Amino acid sequence: MILLIVIAASIATCSSPLPTATLAPTNTARPSATLTPSTTPSAIPTATDTPGSEWHGEWMIYINGKEGEWDGSGIFSVAGETIRGEFAVYDPKLGSLYYVFSGTLDATGLIAEGEWELNRGGSGSYSWQLLVDNLDQFVGNLENGTYQFCGWRNGTERPSPCKWP
Repeated sequence: MILLIVIAASIATCSSPLPTATLAPTNTARPSATLTPSTTPSAIPTATDTPGSEWHGEWMIYINGKEGEWDGSGIFSVAGETIRGEFAVYDPKLGSLYYVFSGTLDATGLIAEGEWELNRGGSGSYSWQLLVDNLDQFVGNLENGTYQFCGWRNGTERPSPCKWP
């Protein structure tokens, strides 16, 4: 205890400042780490791996029947073997017409069949088929062939002929 008092007294009576040190920065390079996977990752399935996923997305459509012809646009969504579409067309006499399509896909995902409803009343059946040589086009019909119904996207043109079967 006496030793501590003597050291403390000598520090308190010391009037000279304590020396300080300034450290200069050094530019030492740090090694970089490179990660190398120990295994090759397996393929991750994408939407295009699932039959029917080619339908998914935005489309332009064309309808032609005894009452006239219409161009429109809309979107398809696919979940499993179920397909759903919502499309709008404009008729100069009737104004905007909205179609809702719901149906199923065959095992290949290339053929869709089901029912449609129109916002102004009316409903019926449809059959469509994606073109094997251009999956950005489909051909088909409404009401067992009464109306031609086809679609295209991604810069392709309307398929001709439009009707199938």
